[in-house]
Amino acid sequence: MIETETKFRLASRAEIDRLSSLLAEISGVTSSYRAETDLFLDTMDHRLTQRGCQLRVRSIDGTPGGTVTFKGAPTFVGAAKVRTEIEIVVSDEIAMQRFFEALDYSVLLRYRKARRTWMLGVAEVALDELDVGFFCEIEGPPTQIAEIADRLGLSETQVEIASYPELVLRSSLAPM
Repeated sequence: MIETETKFRLASRAEIDRLSSLLAEISGVTSSYRAETDLFLDTMDHRLTQRGCQLRVRSIDGTPGGTVTFKGAPTFVGAAKVRTEIEIVVSDEIAMQRFFEALDYSVLLRYRKARRTWMLGVAEVALDELDVGFFCEIEGPPTQIAEIADRLGLSETQVEIASYPELVLRSSLAPM
């Protein structure tokens, strides 16, 4: 599958609240909050990272199960990041982590994120809170991403091209 998304950096928690209210109004639904823990794995010589790829194991709300995701190297179409994404639902994310470790992958990075999501047509809008800041991600067709960003009052000056792992690694907040 090809993932196409644009991430916007938000100035504050107040902007998350403003967008949350606006998205509930536009979509007609409120979104539930969920906490995610993401583990990023790579080989000791960083083969995936060097190619611009990512291998992630995600758990949601501390429940059993989760997802394993491979993301290919990104390209850009305007402000939209485009890349291959392969995602598999797993019943035991801890077993998946151990599986990858047995294949000589190790956890490079672990972080938590609070996320709320809405569907607008075929696009998904996510409001994310991390230790490194507040963000709005819009995933879908590029034309729909631009239309939704405009409706939400988001500008190209807010586009953040770095991935969450890159942002976390750049900060001093990269606990293992």
